[in-house]
Order: sequence, then structure tokens, then C-alpha cells
Amino acid sequence: KATPSPMVSLTSSPTSTVQCSGLNKPKCKLKKGNCVFSSKKKNKTKTCFPKKEFDHNCSQYTSKKTCVATSYCSYTNKMGCAHKCISDMKKFLCKRVKEGDTATNICKFAKDKNPCHKICCPV
Repeated sequence: KATPSPMVSLTSSPTSTVQCSGLNKPKCKLKKGNCVFSSKKKNKTKTCFPKKEFDHNCSQYTSKKTCVATSYCSYTNKMGCAHKCISDMKKFLCKRVKEGDTATNICKFAKDKNPCHKICCPV
């Protein structure tokens, strides 16, 4: 006599995404591993980032021609169009990035503002 084999369901349950925005500090701390609440105003390490007046969304340009036309963006085949101030850039290279052909420095090498300062953010 044959024994019936167990039925296995092939449908997967939807994965739940943890909502972090809008949570206060105690509720955010309860969701440890998924959300983080920081009281630090600045990030720990120094990075290269654009000065406020030179911050620009370079990823909006799809062609090399339009990307290079702006004085804040550079184009590479690997990354596409990106801002000239790259976060993992060394300090001496960061200080050398200029606006087009002018002598105006567009990058700053310092501790950037913490985006999760006094708010609950996803990890």
C-alpha cells in the first residue's frame, strides 16, 4: 500500500518591508537590525562631497554629450554620468576638482551631515 506524500506549497509569502520613517526614538530602537536612530550630527569619516551651491543630480543625463556640457559632471563608460566629487576620492584629489575651466573648487573634504540625525532610518 502506498503512503501519500506530503503536499508542498510553492507559493511564497510576501516579504514584509520594515517601515522606519516616522518612528520615534524608542520605537525605532525596538526594530534593531532594521532601523537606526542616530544622535550624531555628522558622519564619522571624512569624505569628498559637493559644496551646497555645486550640488547637482548628474545621473539625470543619459548621453555623454549632455553630461560633459555641465561643469559639475563627468562621464565614464563604467559609471555613466556622475558628479565630479566622488565620495571615496582622496583629500588631495578632492581639493583639485574645479568647475569647468575656472579656478573655483566645487568639492569639500570633511565630515558630511548625517542623514539619520534625530530621525529613524532603515539600515
